[in-house]
Amino acid sequence: MPDAKRPRTKTPAQEFQAFLLRKKIRPADLEKRLGIPPMTTWRWCNGKVKPSRMARRLLDEKLGFKWREK
Repeated sequence: MPDAKRPRTKTPAQEFQAFLLRKKIRPADLEKRLGIPPMTTWRWCNGKVKPSRMARRLLDEKLGFKWREK
């Protein structure tokens, strides 16, 4: 049973997934726009790794998404 006193917070990866869904950006489109391999997209979306500093800058410049540090 979740604790009612503490709201659930999304991880940066979950925020990224939600952003892609809201903007209707498919993983294949993201890979083309940023020039990244499919495995990288999968790792970011599943929280296995966080984007590098350069990749975070590209996400901000090309998509308008700021990756939140946790």
